[in-house]
Amino acid sequence: MCLFPAWPLSMKIGVWYISVFFMTAMLLLVIGRLIIFGLFWFMGVDFWILPNLFNEDAGVLDSFIPAYSFEYRADDWKMFAIRVFCFVLLCGGLYQLNQVHSVDDMRNFAETSFIDLLEWGKNKLAAPPQPTRRFPSLDEISTTEHDDAPSSEPTPKPFECLAPCGVEPDEDLLTSCKTLTELEKTSCFRKCTDSEKDKLTEARVLQCVSEQEL
Repeated sequence: MCLFPAWPLSMKIGVWYISVFFMTAMLLLVIGRLIIFGLFWFMGVDFWILPNLFNEDAGVLDSFIPAYSFEYRADDWKMFAIRVFCFVLLCGGLYQLNQVHSVDDMRNFAETSFIDLLEWGKNKLAAPPQPTRRFPSLDEISTTEHDDAPSSEPTPKPFECLAPCGVEPDEDLLTSCKTLTELEKTSCFRKCTDSEKDKLTEARVLQCVSEQEL
């Protein structure tokens, strides 16, 4: 399989079809034998098709021997009640499912999904291989440099919202409780961001407390 990329396209698609059909057959076999077992289990019988199919100790040929196993169950009344309850629950679920989806709908869904899976694998194999590059192209390098370049837009200064009122945050006026209190009543304060308002409010509280202690 190490030379699989060098195979002809027809052989690749053939291997894909065989793999899908094999896996579908195995899936149908597993689901079918489980459904048949459930139907006989409701009647108090353990009926398995190919009972050694998943037996790890059996060989390849022994996995298909015997073809089936049939054994009556020795259940008590509790197990009998469980079987009846499960049967009623299954019938109710199938009835509700039939109210929403018909058998034709489910068959069409299965057929469409199967065909889509085959087409997906075929298109995947038929697609040309993507070239592998060890180094980025010039366009990628230029795009990366453009993204990493610093922005030419000026960074807004902190508390710039106070500038229309003629107040600079580094002035000594902000160290006064009275000044900070009056500043919160101005229109400039309302234009500040929430984080700036929180910082100014915190500064006012700390300044007022320190002035009261003095």
